[in-house]
Amino acid sequence: MKCSSLRSIVNKNVIMWKPPPPGWMKFSVAGVIMEDEAGSGGVLRDNKGVAYAMFSRPIEATGSGKAELRAIKIVVEMFMSMGWHEKVHLVIESSSSVILEWLLDRSYRPWMLRNLFIGIDYDINLLLHAQFAIIQ
Repeated sequence: MKCSSLRSIVNKNVIMWKPPPPGWMKFSVAGVIMEDEAGSGGVLRDNKGVAYAMFSRPIEATGSGKAELRAIKIVVEMFMSMGWHEKVHLVIESSSSVILEWLLDRSYRPWMLRNLFIGIDYDINLLLHAQFAIIQ
């Protein structure tokens, strides 16, 4: 395979980050499971793409949904600890449409994750305004 054809294949899968509207910040999050290890990470950026915070850490999770939810819980707690939750709007961006459905419609939520959802819902209600987005 020629290098130029490999490059064109790789470039087709590039995901472009889209900034939030002015006056908003965006926390892009990810939760990952590989074999018996799990991790989460995220980066908080403004509408110009300037990074204000980021994190990466191992977590306890038994599935990719739980890993992603734990990442969301961490980012909301981080955002609040910075004191921005009462003055800046927040977009939480995830790659999982399933997680988005769980967050927006309680009837889809797995019962075994109810305590995690209770914590996330409580924290989200403390924010000035929050929206959820899917990485396109």
